[in-house]
Amino acid sequence: MAGKVKLSDTVKKAEPTYASAGVKTEEKANSRDDKQTSLTPRPKKVCYFCETKTIPSYTDVVTLRKFMSDRAKIVAKMRTGACSKHQRAITREIKHARHLALMPFVPSI
Repeated sequence: MAGKVKLSDTVKKAEPTYASAGVKTEEKANSRDDKQTSLTPRPKKVCYFCETKTIPSYTDVVTLRKFMSDRAKIVAKMRTGACSKHQRAITREIKHARHLALMPFVPSI
């Protein structure tokens, strides 16, 4: 009996490997939990016009430029933090200023 070798000594159990990702099985399971816990809620943006108690005007080109990208596109509400009411007014006033040649339709080269 001393000469016999146990089957468990010679054959290792096959475990699924994530060699291409370079991550162990336990780390792969925990990586999703780490990502969910590390996300913290961002503070909500406050509308510039509600905060200053002003309204957008086509004559105030300096303020309206804050709501345009470097390519002269009107920036979305999600990025500016403006409320719906003022975002619609911003869009209207920028378009008005463009027609009066106070603001560019396209960026200068």
